[in-house]
Amino acid sequence: MGIKEACAYEDQHIIIDIPEDLEPDLNSSCWIHRVPRKIRQLKEEAYTPQLISVGPFHYGNPQLKSMEHHKTKYHDQFWKRDFCKHIEVDDIKDFMEDGDRRESIRRSYAGTLGFGNDPDQLFHVILRDACFIFELFLRNYEISKYDKDYILKTPWLRKAVELDLIMLENQLPFFVFTELFDFILLTKPQNSKELDMNNSPPYPSQLREESEGHNFFLKITCAFFIDYYSHGKLLDEEMQHFKRIKHFTDLVRQFLCPNRRYPIHAGNMSCLYTAKQLDGSGVNFVPRKDQRLADIKIEQSTHKCMPWKSLKLEVPEFKVEDDTECVMRNIMALEQCVYPFETYICNYVSFLDQLINTAEDVELLVEKKVVHNLLGSNDAVADLINKLCDQIVETSFCYGGICQVLNEHYDNFWNVTKATLKSVYFKDLWTSSSSIVALFVLLFSVVSVIASIKDMSSN
Repeated sequence: MGIKEACAYEDQHIIIDIPEDLEPDLNSSCWIHRVPRKIRQLKEEAYTPQLISVGPFHYGNPQLKSMEHHKTKYHDQFWKRDFCKHIEVDDIKDFMEDGDRRESIRRSYAGTLGFGNDPDQLFHVILRDACFIFELFLRNYEISKYDKDYILKTPWLRKAVELDLIMLENQLPFFVFTELFDFILLTKPQNSKELDMNNSPPYPSQLREESEGHNFFLKITCAFFIDYYSHGKLLDEEMQHFKRIKHFTDLVRQFLCPNRRYPIHAGNMSCLYTAKQLDGSGVNFVPRKDQRLADIKIEQSTHKCMPWKSLKLEVPEFKVEDDTECVMRNIMALEQCVYPFETYICNYVSFLDQLINTAEDVELLVEKKVVHNLLGSNDAVADLINKLCDQIVETSFCYGGICQVLNEHYDNFWNVTKATLKSVYFKDLWTSSSSIVALFVLLFSVVSVIASIKDMSSN
């Protein structure tokens, strides 16, 4: 029996049934969380699906009901594919009733899932959503065959579904997809020959070359979210280096995280000078080509017999558009819940937040091609960057060494003096020409004065 607590709120009574044997599970590996309240209340719509629900957290939301028919339709079409026709209802039932699998699914979610009176409904919802996503990704991968698809043919609708599938609260565990796909491929048809993949027209031809189905599923998943992959390497090569993927939010995070390991410094970052100030001290901002978003690099060089230094800060281009805030907020919320000591994207946004205080900082970074502004207004970009880190807690910072070098460069008197002289007297061709002419006139005048003084002395 459980211990029952009753609490009254106005005219309603809420009964909470707490099992007596419930203890905190310190080894629980929850990957899918509800966004913490303090973060969520900053911008509710950034964390709430606008069109389609996936998984248990937003199941039954009446505002998302209009897409349920299409989800069911995609689910049914998936099971009608030739490579699924050998699967019987009992096969699916056995797959979803596996005790270990059910427990793994439950443990993937943090908090209450609902479906208390009908736990089977949870797994029914997960299976239906998984098959809908399977079918959507397969159609996207073979878009030439499905160019009339209801979702894919309309850019705004596809983008809305894409964003909903990135939201932290709108996720299915990634292993559900890979295990289900492998199950379909490895299950032998009953009372018939083994399934011949080469004779299944709707079966993507690329899958015949894959040794395992889950490798192919990762490929079609990456293809669906390709807009967030900015790395120069071929995606097929890069997939080999992905860590164990927890869900779609985690996959997009891996698209953006740096390839190389940065030394992690405990504590929050120290204050960094703004982009405008650093530019005034001679820091050269350069767009870093074909690298992941958070992979920032710094190069410093000294000059013999000169007191100043040259500094180049290489930053991958950050494209700011309408969906940027939603994507970044959900990835940052994921890091707060799952990666509290590897907050690479939170650190990256904090770094940008220090560089950008005003529209002038944005304007400079746009000129340097470090920021690609598709919002139109530099003020809007500055406001967006400055608000993303609200209520974000960072216990470590991976750009501490870079910040220290930048601050030391700015604090060097000779670096600032050299940069000031360059910006005032040699900022463009005309200014440089005028400065050189003026310098020659000055030298000629000085030489003339010295010659006159010598003549007077000799006389």
